[in-house]
Amino acid sequence: MSGASDSTVRYQARTTAERARRRLHMVAFPYRETYELVGDEPEQCHDGQSYAGGGGDEAAAGLVDMPLRS
Repeated sequence: MSGASDSTVRYQARTTAERARRRLHMVAFPYRETYELVGDEPEQCHDGQSYAGGGGDEAAAGLVDMPLRS
């Protein structure tokens, strides 16, 4: 909008906002859900095997191979 006057720009912004209020799909935008881990990192699994460490945000990185149950 180069060369457009301030009143023209304000008018176009206002009419765009009014249209968006009437048509909700105009203001919809995609988003991505994110999850954040809360609390202390566990030191053992439910079977009592200790984790080797690693970051809490990298789920499988700190796991130790566990023996198969028979």
